[in-house]
Amino acid sequence: MAEKKDKTLGEFGYTKRIVVAVLVVLLFVFIYFIRHVFIYLTFAALLAYIIAVPTDFLAKRFRFPRTAATLVSLFAMLLLIAGFGFLVMPPILEEFNLLIKGLPEVLTSLENYINAQIQAYGKGSTAFTVQSWLDQVFTKLQENLPAVAGTALTTGVGVVNTVSNAAVGAVFVPIMSYYFVKDSAKFRRSFELIIPAKSRPLISNALQKISASLGGYVRGQILLCLIVGITSTLGLMILDVKYAFVLGLVAGVMEVIPMVGPVLGLIPAAIIAFTTSPLLAFKVVVLYLIIQAAENFFLAPRIRGSSMNMHPITVIISMMIGARVMGGVGMFLALPVAAVIKTVYYIYLETRGLENGEIAMEELASAKESG
Repeated sequence: MAEKKDKTLGEFGYTKRIVVAVLVVLLFVFIYFIRHVFIYLTFAALLAYIIAVPTDFLAKRFRFPRTAATLVSLFAMLLLIAGFGFLVMPPILEEFNLLIKGLPEVLTSLENYINAQIQAYGKGSTAFTVQSWLDQVFTKLQENLPAVAGTALTTGVGVVNTVSNAAVGAVFVPIMSYYFVKDSAKFRRSFELIIPAKSRPLISNALQKISASLGGYVRGQILLCLIVGITSTLGLMILDVKYAFVLGLVAGVMEVIPMVGPVLGLIPAAIIAFTTSPLLAFKVVVLYLIIQAAENFFLAPRIRGSSMNMHPITVIISMMIGARVMGGVGMFLALPVAAVIKTVYYIYLETRGLENGEIAMEELASAKESG
């Protein structure tokens, strides 16, 4: 009788796991179909994580009402962003215009260098010219004009949609962030009401760990982007590299993309420096390597802590999935989503440890070490 009961319980647990897996898959399918709305919700949640800390500080330290504390934190953050834009954007836009005007000079310098290499190592080869390459491009465009026109129309519509979506997001993201922070306790209580009473402590623990992991990642990543952007700009200015503000902005923005972001930030800086001299390009590469070494070995462990301690393979796969589902935005959102999944998995292992003893806890320790 006892064996039959154990067998029934085992079958029930197996069925429950299948149901949970199917629900998770359906959830991801649903998110894919509403991915544009999901992007707004995600950015609103990220902004909420940023302003949650000052909101809690004002509410606890100075006894501000929750509504007032949230409004003050939100407006302060928006003013800070706007003020930073007014201070930084004018020199960046000026340098960007100079970069556009100086682009022919950059191409000519690259053309001269390539031709010098052809003459040195490729005797009898045809000289490379940017103009001949452009002529080939225009010939191909004329041959494929109908297809190009269709693609251009599609791209134009896509640009209009992107601009309109950005405008909608600029309005609704701060509003949603405000309610996420102001009514966070209400959301938590409402969510707990639909959970069985015996599971509420576990779910509450999971939500707290997910919130701490995401909050640490978001705030740490923003701080790292600022540090990398500012130090890159200052370093390029010291080396007297052209368009230092634009290149520093690129380096800071690319920092949000793990692993490949620093390389993407380095490439334009190295090319611009190379048009002045190969030695300057070498100095720029060394500068970026020093900044990345300081970030990886000193700044990131202290700023991020262990909130995003994931194996490089996990990072790469997460970014590939995010890029495939949502493009560039998906690459940015991939790691926070992966962090949530990782935290949920750890809590599942901890739950197994409570039920099954030391074996599951050894699995937990092994999973955390492999990260």
